[in-house]
Amino acid sequence: MRIAGFEFAEGARFQPGAEKNAKLVGEHIEMLRKRLKGELTPQDVLDDARHDNSPLHSFFEWNDGRRPKPTVSSRRAALSGLWLLFM
Repeated sequence: MRIAGFEFAEGARFQPGAEKNAKLVGEHIEMLRKRLKGELTPQDVLDDARHDNSPLHSFFEWNDGRRPKPTVSSRRAALSGLWLLFM
């Protein structure tokens, strides 16, 4: 089975400035998963998202270290609206 495409769930909520290109976000997550040999964790997603040039960056709130680190539940919620379409 292969991934045929990516979509955001109907009603998915985005914070201002969030990347709304589901294909770009999904392909980036899939690239991370492959790079990590299929073992992608919420911490892996957060570590990648810390980089300004990551398409995942805009799904999290960043405030120069003054805010507490996002919790595991908020990491899961940040991208829970991304759907994978399989063929």
